[in-house]
Amino acid sequence: MVNQTSITCSKCKEKIAYIPGVYAMSCQIICVKCGDKPSRRKKTKQSNIATAASNYARVRGGIRKDIHPTYFFRSPWEANVARVFELIEATWEFEGTEFLFKDYNTSPYKYIMDFEVTKALKSKQKDYPIKFEKAYYEVKGWMDPKSRNKMRRYKKNYPQQAANTIMIINRDKLAVKFCEKSGFRYMFYHDVEKIFKPLIPNWEGR
Repeated sequence: MVNQTSITCSKCKEKIAYIPGVYAMSCQIICVKCGDKPSRRKKTKQSNIATAASNYARVRGGIRKDIHPTYFFRSPWEANVARVFELIEATWEFEGTEFLFKDYNTSPYKYIMDFEVTKALKSKQKDYPIKFEKAYYEVKGWMDPKSRNKMRRYKKNYPQQAANTIMIINRDKLAVKFCEKSGFRYMFYHDVEKIFKPLIPNWEGR
């Protein structure tokens, strides 16, 4: 008996039966009904999240002279958040606060906070739907296992500071679930971008 498998036409959704080995690649198969070449790959939300994480990891780090002469931002997300703080005339510091994890035999042994905002006047933000406050802010484009482990240790060892920490995250279920389960407050980066990008000439990103 010949083993057959099937592939779905991406255009007309017709099921096409074929014999593996006869066609080396799915691109050699043509739908009889509509003439399209179907694809065996199905794009999922998880693959979209992975793509976003990959893009975030490859972005250019460096000094942005329009923000600060010495601060080294690792991503456009961090740089853009700093530009927002400048726009609302907040008093802030970048990577100036270090939290040490003592009595651990494995890494991470410390956590360096992205931003500490020590002053953010409501009067400077009255025209914006999103409000920033006196708090710690951590920008997370991708909530990978290493980041989650670091945030858990931070929460356990510095509960008071963690309660005053706001995560700026990508809009994906994994990041949201982690923040809600761990008790971290959060906002979505793309909500910040939607509001402030038109107001900031040097905003990075599409």
